[in-house]
Amino acid sequence: MIRKAVLTWRRFFLEPIAPHSLAVMRIALGGTLIALWFRYLPHVDSYFSDRGLALAYWEPQSGSLSMLLTHPPLGIALFLYGVLLIASIGILLGWGLRCWSAVAAGLLVYFTLLSFHNFLASWGRLLFFTLVILGMSGADRTYSLRMRSEKGSWRAWEAVPAWPQRIIAIQIAATYLGVGLQKAYLPDWQGGEILAYALVNGWSTPLAHVIAQWNLPIAVYDASVIAVKILHGLLPIMLWMPRYQRYAFLAGATFHIGVTLMMGMWWFLLLIPLYAAFVDPKNIAELLKCWTVHKRPSTI
Repeated sequence: MIRKAVLTWRRFFLEPIAPHSLAVMRIALGGTLIALWFRYLPHVDSYFSDRGLALAYWEPQSGSLSMLLTHPPLGIALFLYGVLLIASIGILLGWGLRCWSAVAAGLLVYFTLLSFHNFLASWGRLLFFTLVILGMSGADRTYSLRMRSEKGSWRAWEAVPAWPQRIIAIQIAATYLGVGLQKAYLPDWQGGEILAYALVNGWSTPLAHVIAQWNLPIAVYDASVIAVKILHGLLPIMLWMPRYQRYAFLAGATFHIGVTLMMGMWWFLLLIPLYAAFVDPKNIAELLKCWTVHKRPSTI
């Protein structure tokens, strides 16, 4: 019994798998990093340089950490921010993945120390975790400049260990589980008022304002809160079950798209392509192969 459990554990984490699921997540992560880079670009001076308000994670003291906790001149801040863009592009294209992932992780930590209130939300921690794991995963072993250079084809691939994909899947399931438990016990989530107020707060979008003007009965919001709780309770289970995965993917994607449309929190959309962590890489490879064939221009 113990031997069988150990073998199952080893196979789950260490078996060689195709890298296609990891490649999908790498491309999605790189695209998200670039989108976030442009989002913060107009605020580099105020967030990350000595021209803005200093809200560092710790109060700068004399010593070796003083330089890391002191906002640099604008020129240096812009240079470091430019390096972050190069690193994000390298991740997206799968070129020097380990190097650029380490650079991006280091810069994100540095910028967080300078302006921690912008990056320590749950989405920031999830993004950083995904960045670190993918940087060690071999996610550049297909659909990447690396394989184009080494094998002569973007679609060439090499097997990778399964553990990075499994760890990302476990993290996503744990995230949904934790959020579901919070919503089950937090006093503010015991009624629909929290959703009604969410339509008219500082995060709400014009579409949310329109819906708020419908004056829906509070019972509708109460039912929506219950539905959200059920969703967060089921996703950590259904995401692992191939028979029900398509329904879980659809429900999760609908939820995150809805949050984006109502609250403008588009950065959580990264979770949708991260669902690839739950899919057999062979199925992803077949899907990508079919997509490539069908999208290839026809010749006469």
